[in-house]
Amino acid sequence: MGGISARARLCGREGRRWGPCNRRRVQSSCSAGLITIEKGYAGKRPRTWITLTKAGSAVLAEEITQLKLLISQIDRSGGSRG
Repeated sequence: MGGISARARLCGREGRRWGPCNRRRVQSSCSAGLITIEKGYAGKRPRTWITLTKAGSAVLAEEITQLKLLISQIDRSGGSRG
């Protein structure tokens, strides 16, 4: 799958933004079966671990393929619009 790990894990603080996504997006991805969410503590600090599922990995791989296709189309056109 070109470097996409089904066990990719991200760590974030409760109630804070995780990079470009927010709690609502994380919850909807979990409901769709694309990720799993595990909550716990690292010492006294609350932590949330997000794991990409096999289905999530497949969706991510397809999204990357589509983005690469889009980029190659832009490159072929010289990067200019209309």
